[in-house]
Amino acid sequence: MIRFLPILLLLSTAHIIAADAAPVVTTIVKNGSIRPNETYVGSLRYSTLSKLSAQSAAVLETIAVDVGDRVKAGQILATQDHAILSANIAAKAAELKKSRASDEQARKDAERYKVLLAQNSVSEQTYEQSRLKAIELAAQSEALGAQLKALEIEKEKRSIRAPFDGVVAEKHASAGDYLSAGAGVISLAKTDSIELGVYLPAATVSRIEKGMKVDVNALGEDYAAKIAGVSPRGDASSRLFLTRVVFDKPSAKLLEGMEATLKIVSQKSENALLVDRDAVVSRFGNDVVFYVENGVAQSASVEILGYDGQNAALKSATLKEGMRAIVKGAERIAPNQSVKPL
Repeated sequence: MIRFLPILLLLSTAHIIAADAAPVVTTIVKNGSIRPNETYVGSLRYSTLSKLSAQSAAVLETIAVDVGDRVKAGQILATQDHAILSANIAAKAAELKKSRASDEQARKDAERYKVLLAQNSVSEQTYEQSRLKAIELAAQSEALGAQLKALEIEKEKRSIRAPFDGVVAEKHASAGDYLSAGAGVISLAKTDSIELGVYLPAATVSRIEKGMKVDVNALGEDYAAKIAGVSPRGDASSRLFLTRVVFDKPSAKLLEGMEATLKIVSQKSENALLVDRDAVVSRFGNDVVFYVENGVAQSASVEILGYDGQNAALKSATLKEGMRAIVKGAERIAPNQSVKPL
């Protein structure tokens, strides 16, 4: 029995290795071609930036926001002094109330004289005088009502409101400042108007058009976007043309001045290795693909040229056509680990 011990130990070891093999799903690496992305770096900016101004000459009483605050359309951002204006409104309202009372009495008198005229109890001249007086007082009440409305509008103008949902970009005045009509108070950027401004060479500009779908990477995230327009005037020294790119669904995290990268599909095809994009994983800040060799997982550093649907186009000094790349399970294995393809 002793002579069979090494064989039994070997079989036991093999059984343990097989039991510890990590189950994985693989796919075959193929040769192919792809049109890689051309990348251009630009800066984010707001396309809608409004400078809100004082509409009346008055002291700035309050300013309720700070730079960076997000506000809603209609929200009061600042107010100007309106104490005297409010007093004038109160006085005009009282005057209108008195006028309307006189107007009502004159109208009733005219109706009463009309009845008396039909009974030959008053002269026609007396009736006409009462009727004209009622008309005059009604017109006076209407004029006072218009004056009161004008004062109320003037008071409303002393409140500076946000015309749209936005973020406060700059403050131009402080509480206590005397502002003349038209003086700037706050610059407000429209929240969803963030866009990318990027300078492109003439060769690239010649093959893009308004509405063309592109991808933008900002803050490490990819965003669907489209070309909004190209300036018809290029920079004479660099021969580059300013191109506007708008996001389909801009994020509130994107702010003016941030760097972003525009990706445009190249016209030229390039030979590459094609593999399911799920096979590409990140390890220590590098893109790698794990492949199976003699039942053991090995890793290969790769350079991603682009994507075509579910396929990733790669360059690699190690990975070759025909190798079996690990599509599922690579995130939990290490190089030289035994694996069991399913």
